[in-house]
This record gives sequence, structure tokens and C-alpha cells, in this order.
Amino acid sequence: MQTFLLAFAIVVGSVALSVGGLWLTRRLVSPSLLQRHHDVAGFLIAIVGLIYGVLQAFVVFVVWTQYEDAKGAVEREANCAADIYHISYGLSPALQTTVRADLRAYVNDVVTYEWPAMSTGKLSPEADRSTDRLWFDFSTMNPTTPRDTALYQEAISRINEMGNSRRQRLLASRDGVPPVMWMILIFGGIATVAFTYFFGAENLKAQALMTALLATVIAMVLFLIAALDYPFTGDVCVTPDAFQRVGDRFNSIDTNASEQMTGQSKKQ
Repeated sequence: MQTFLLAFAIVVGSVALSVGGLWLTRRLVSPSLLQRHHDVAGFLIAIVGLIYGVLQAFVVFVVWTQYEDAKGAVEREANCAADIYHISYGLSPALQTTVRADLRAYVNDVVTYEWPAMSTGKLSPEADRSTDRLWFDFSTMNPTTPRDTALYQEAISRINEMGNSRRQRLLASRDGVPPVMWMILIFGGIATVAFTYFFGAENLKAQALMTALLATVIAMVLFLIAALDYPFTGDVCVTPDAFQRVGDRFNSIDTNASEQMTGQSKKQ
């Protein structure tokens, strides 16, 4: 909710400044003088508007792609955790208990500690330790049969993929639009709106309305870029729902496995 209130404040502020600038220009320069330069002003605003529109579209595409990539990394990481949990049932009784406990601890640490830390571009030492414990669990495994070897290789592959997805998630929480790009975007928006002041329309209210609409569109696009810039910060962010679903999935896997083993015992 705070994000949308901020968006409203930014749009209202941008419109007020834009219309105020138009009013000040009309107070200082007569419409007849501005009308003499309509041809030049129209040509220049078309070029500036095109360049700025392409720049905004490019940045929106980049931040949206990064947002989707971050969301995809979270989904892959959570899915790998569920896969490892499945694989653990093929391990020795002692090892499978340890692996499942460490996986539950990892998911809990990611949701409880790492997600709030990512909003400030940091990581969680607790999640680091949980990852290291999972690696240690499988480093103690000594496969002797083809079945154990296959399970071991598959588990290591999933842990590798889970670690890579986590690193991608952490990098996405820190990488944003560079300050120099923000400077260009803001200056370009001001320049585009300012070019509308060089037109001396006879109806000042109509020109003010057009200027206000242009300022609104530019401000909304800039806000969209800011909202998607850091995918784990603000109200428009990637949530830990995937990990929370995996935690529930762990419970259902245990329940299904218990029912299956009970059914096999009855058959015997």
C-alpha cells in the first residue's frame, strides 16, 4: 500500500511541477513569441521524445527481465530442495534423517532470515551454514552400489543447481539500475516535459492538460522502473511463497511415504 501511495505522490508532484513550469513560462514569455518557433520546437520535441521513449522502454524491459529471472531462480531453488527431499528417502536411515532435517532448516532460514536481509542487499549467515551442512551431509556418503552412486550423483547435481540459483537470487537483490542511468532518465523526463513549454497554444488550459498528461506518463514509467529495480524490495517484490510451499510439500512427502510404507508392511 505504501508503494502505491508513493506512486500517487510522485505523479501528483510531477504534474504540479510541470504545470507550474508552464505557468511560469507563460508569465515570462508571450504566446505570440512562442508561436514563432513552433516548427523548430515541434521538430526537436519529436526527436527528444522518440529517444527518451526508446530509452525508457529499454530500461523497463531490462528491469522486468531481471525481475522475472529472480523469480525463476527462486522457483528453481525451491524445486531443487523438494527434489533432494525426495532423494533422501533412498539413503541410509541415519543419513536420510539428517538430510531432511537440514533441508527443513535451510528452507526456514531462507524464509526467516535471508528474505528480510535481501531487502537491504545482504545475505544470511544462517542460510550459509544450512547450505554447508547439506554439502557436509553428502560428503560423508560413501556409495558402494550402482543404486547408491546414482542417488549420490543426482543429489549432488541438485545441490549444485540449488546453490547456483541461490547465488543468482542474491545477486539480483543487489543489482539495480546504475545511478548514471537514473540521472539520464530523470533529466530526459524533465527535458521532454520542458519542450512542451515552447508551444504557445491559445488555450492555456488545454496546453496545461496535455503537459500534465505527458508528465503523468513519464512519472508512472519511472516509478515502474523504480518498483521493479530491486526484485526483493518494496511491495512489488518476489515473495518467499515458493519456499513456503516447499515446506508444506515436505510434510506431504513424509505423509505419503509413511502411508506407502504402512501399506507395504500390511501386504507382507
